[in-house]
Amino acid sequence: MSTPDSVEYTDLLLNLMEQRLSLLRAILPLVEQQKRAIHSEDSAALLGILGRKQPLIEELSQLQLQLAPYIHDNAEARVWKDEATRAQCRQVTQLATQLFKTILDLEATTLEDATTRRDCLQAQLQDGQDSILAHSAYNAESVLTQSSLDLGEA
Repeated sequence: MSTPDSVEYTDLLLNLMEQRLSLLRAILPLVEQQKRAIHSEDSAALLGILGRKQPLIEELSQLQLQLAPYIHDNAEARVWKDEATRAQCRQVTQLATQLFKTILDLEATTLEDATTRRDCLQAQLQDGQDSILAHSAYNAESVLTQSSLDLGEA
């Protein structure tokens, strides 16, 4: 890797940030589709969406590792080809940051929705199990009261 005091270093930074923005732009519609699939309780569609989203998340994670060295260096000491390139990188970074925040917020609300739906389904299942147990208990009592055993005096 080049050093922070070279143009190649900042050119690579711009390239990585553009890749990050591109990945985030690809992830956002999938997150929106994911939210709709959860609301419509379409688990098949949800699994397909998650399958398409996972490689993008993995690629984003790898990209974050490549960006790690830039986090700790002095941004003011970086050497840029020109001021326009620096401004472009700043703009791409701001767009990516806003998009990332939007995705995180949408993921958080989607998780809340999924959790609420799961809890509601769990409550419905528990009510169903309780009804089955009550029905079974009444059937058992009915069988016992209709027993043909003669327990009376002889």
